[in-house]
Amino acid sequence: MPGKITRVCFVICLSCFLAACSFAGSFREDTAHKEKTAKGMKIGVCMSDMTHTTFIEMLDQMHRKADKLGVEIIEFSSDSDPGNMVEGLENFIAAGCDAIIFQNFDQDASEYVVSEAVKKGIIVISYDNYSDAATYVYVADNEKLGFAIGHMAGDWINENLGGRANVAICDYSLINFLNNRADYIEEGIRERAPESKIVARQDAGLLDQGVNFGEILLQAHPDVNVVAGVNDNGVLGVKEAFESAHKTGPSIAMFGCDATEEGIKAIRENSVFRGTVYFDLKQAGEDMFMAAVNAYLGDPGEKRVVTFQMVPIMKDNLDIVK
Repeated sequence: MPGKITRVCFVICLSCFLAACSFAGSFREDTAHKEKTAKGMKIGVCMSDMTHTTFIEMLDQMHRKADKLGVEIIEFSSDSDPGNMVEGLENFIAAGCDAIIFQNFDQDASEYVVSEAVKKGIIVISYDNYSDAATYVYVADNEKLGFAIGHMAGDWINENLGGRANVAICDYSLINFLNNRADYIEEGIRERAPESKIVARQDAGLLDQGVNFGEILLQAHPDVNVVAGVNDNGVLGVKEAFESAHKTGPSIAMFGCDATEEGIKAIRENSVFRGTVYFDLKQAGEDMFMAAVNAYLGDPGEKRVVTFQMVPIMKDNLDIVK
């Protein structure tokens, strides 16, 4: 039966916990000596937006591993709606999934169904938010992350604009921890560049929202010269709007988070998008997938809660990004 194994003697190599760039808590494939295989295992994956660049990259990494190991992945998009998220988890349970990996943007809404899944022997991995009931939790420290983004922006303002800038913030209030991240971005900017002014803050976590926000900024606050946001996608949308209006140059700077391929490319090309924060989320996708597989094969792992290591990335340290 899924989730149970015959007791046998085997050795599990602890190297499955060594991550790229020494990221703690990562999981590695180590199935060579396991008598039970992952072939036929079924994993449900629920993210808030399956069109988001970050999630596409994470899912691609999961699918590469799944194809190699014979694991089936079922995808579901919650569209940042708590009710949809719960529905997705319930669907995974009904579909007989052996494991669930989900972006948990509302712990209060998800906790009961997560506990019910675990009671049924399903391995549950909560991504982006804590969960008392989940088997594993993978999270970022949003206070440290928000300050990292804000400090990048503030330091750039001091070095290039004499400590004064008109700043816009890309928020995403539909998800509470992202809203908190935006608060810390503001605090970080004020801490490093206290003479700067926050002139606008709007939900812009998706590319099209960022384009819309950028167009509004150009009309209402044409003197905006710094934009910082909770992720890369929304800020890159603002960048697109600014470039369409020919508002670029050395006095404009934008900062995001997630180190998406598009974000890294924009930094490399010396665009106005000048900084992001690197988690190696593609590796995180693989790590969560392998944590579920290893638990299914009988290796519960040593860490229940994994906090992502983060590195602010600008042009001078792009070589860190794989």
